Amino acid sequence: MNINKHVFLLGAGFSRNFGGFLGVDIKNRLFNRPILNGHKEIKSLFWAKGYEKLTYEDIYSAVMNKPQYSKTAKDALQTALMEVMEDQEGEFNKYGPTRAFAMEQLIELLCKINKQTYIFTLNHDLHFEKQWRVKYDIHIPGIFVDSSPNCVDIRRYQNKILPTVILPDQEILNKRGLGMPPDGGLYYIKLHGSMNFISPSDSDHKKIVMGHNKEEQLKSEPLLSAYHKLFDDVLYDGDIKLFVCGYSFGDKHINSKLLKARKDHNMHVYLLNPSSKNDIRDDALARAGLNMDEMIDHHFPYKIIDDLFPDGMQSNTGNWQEVKSIYRPDLV
Repeated sequence: MNINKHVFLLGAGFSRNFGGFLGVDIKNRLFNRPILNGHKEIKSLFWAKGYEKLTYEDIYSAVMNKPQYSKTAKDALQTALMEVMEDQEGEFNKYGPTRAFAMEQLIELLCKINKQTYIFTLNHDLHFEKQWRVKYDIHIPGIFVDSSPNCVDIRRYQNKILPTVILPDQEILNKRGLGMPPDGGLYYIKLHGSMNFISPSDSDHKKIVMGHNKEEQLKSEPLLSAYHKLFDDVLYDGDIKLFVCGYSFGDKHINSKLLKARKDHNMHVYLLNPSSKNDIRDDALARAGLNMDEMIDHHFPYKIIDDLFPDGMQSNTGNWQEVKSIYRPDLV
């Protein structure tokens, strides 16, 4: 594989920089959606003893994967979640040129586009699909919209992948693969599915991986399983420089891959997170039993808009120069 050694991994905190919601915001907004008012069996989960520590993902997974909840209840919860995500899209739109400029600068950290360049995300939102204004084409592996052997380009086929796209089954994947040309390109891989993904085996519900037993959920969907095989191949290619933004290290199945890549394949991790080191450490330990001493090489305690690009279209702030000089010294 002709892999660019500079790789991005994004979590919910990344979208937060552009007006997106964190998990606690989504949980609160989800509870207030009117469509759930007639479903006491769902709303009671937000109040039940022991559930106060559960995320919205845990509640969503409990309802969608347990037989005691009716199809009507499941449909209502999915609709409520889609409504919250639409509210989030409205927040994304408020940033306009500032957001576009910040995105352009960040993507320049991955500018070796003549190689296979990867942005992996754990987010389900449609931030990139709806808001991509960067000069580079960006592709979603395994998603095809015509007879081309190459996977879909977000910029050129935005209207064909929104609002929904049917995922390929195993037979189609065996025949067409992921559609990534060997000579390079920029690829966006949604490791936990997406708000616009429809599984060929369950056309009634969006394919998003949430809550507990994520590994089992991933194995049941051929494309997501292929994504994680690709994730492994990239991380274990050797000497990867992983730039992590917005991920709080709460997924044990992701953490195990990162630790293996660090231990056995000389991967280095650069974390962009405005929280203090103590808070990051305590959160990762509480959520996933992770010792952060084993995970991070560099920590940039900055917000993207407020600290890296506070004046909108300026890229010469001291904080941004620090990030570039450490992660991509060849660009300084």
